[in-house]
Amino acid sequence: MNPTQILAAALTLTCFILPSLVFYVCDLEILYNQGLSLKGRVFILKNTDTYKPKVGDTVVFTHPKYRTPILKKVSHGEEQEYKPVVGYAVSFKDDINQTKTVPKDHVAVLGDHLKSYDSRYASFGFIPLNNIRGKAWRIF
Repeated sequence: MNPTQILAAALTLTCFILPSLVFYVCDLEILYNQGLSLKGRVFILKNTDTYKPKVGDTVVFTHPKYRTPILKKVSHGEEQEYKPVVGYAVSFKDDINQTKTVPKDHVAVLGDHLKSYDSRYASFGFIPLNNIRGKAWRIF
């Protein structure tokens, strides 16, 4: 092997094979955030069934109304009191002005953007813990 072939093999191993192996072994996934509700566009997701979200964590979850995974931050844990404040000037009577308790085995999620569609709206609601796929970290 000449030095050029050795360099090409080393670059291939370093740039493609090792990262793929790490992602496979650690059950990681790269997600692209298409919405504007969270700061950042690219996130790494750690898929896990045993993850218990904490307030402040960015989580990926499925919602009954949407097909694609959703990224939001956990604002309140299960059985905590929650007083929503809606970012839009127009709201529905079920959306604001009443304190609710987050049900057991659920969390409230919020986006970073004031007008994010999230748990502040009754039509979005609280997210069941079993709908959460895992914790996400912003990389870009």
